[in-house]
Amino acid sequence: MITIGKVALIIFAQALVFAGFIFLFKKITVGDTDSAVNRLNDSYKEIESKKEELVRKIQEIETDYQRRKAEAEKVANDVKEQSEKEAYEKRDEILKKSRADADRIISEAVQRTETLKEDIRKEEHILIIGFCKEILTAVFTEDIKSRLNDVLIDDFLNNLNNLDMSHVPTNIDEIEITTVVPVSAEVKQAILDVVEKKINMKLPVKETLNDQLLGGATISFGSLLLDGSLAGKLKEKTTEMRKLIELEG
Repeated sequence: MITIGKVALIIFAQALVFAGFIFLFKKITVGDTDSAVNRLNDSYKEIESKKEELVRKIQEIETDYQRRKAEAEKVANDVKEQSEKEAYEKRDEILKKSRADADRIISEAVQRTETLKEDIRKEEHILIIGFCKEILTAVFTEDIKSRLNDVLIDDFLNNLNNLDMSHVPTNIDEIEITTVVPVSAEVKQAILDVVEKKINMKLPVKETLNDQLLGGATISFGSLLLDGSLAGKLKEKTTEMRKLIELEG
């Protein structure tokens, strides 16, 4: 027969077992909860740390991107400016070359024109001299041509007396007298007296004949020429008439 004491003992034992189970369950559950909380906290901290690291890396990437972008824009601007500068320089070079070419072409054209004009003048002079020579030969007798020559030489001597010869070169070694026909010793000496007095030098004389002068004489001091010939007078008058015609035209 079960007594009250045994019942009480059984109840006590059961309560003790239940209390032990409760204690054990609480300990397990509390320990797991604390461990889970700690792990959760650690995970959160790790996530925060990774987040901060990620943000830092994103900022670094953004900074590097902005730097590279600025460098690329600077390079692009430099290339653009250099290209524009080279284009302007090339344009200026082309313009300068074009202007130089145009100036050269104009200069060559002017030079060719002047050369052509000079050739025409020379041809005119030759034709005029030839024409006058034919007239003198056909119309004038030898006596008239001789007298005309004497008159021209006398006129040349008079002009020499009034001529300033200070510009005659001092390094000359001879005087050349050119006439159509040989002049007399008196005429030659008269010319030499005037010239030597003017230049204050005595020099040997070279005599040359040239029927293209038509009459009169020329005196050469090196490259300097004093022209008292009929051909020279015709050339001078032709030049004056051409200039007058050009002015009137």
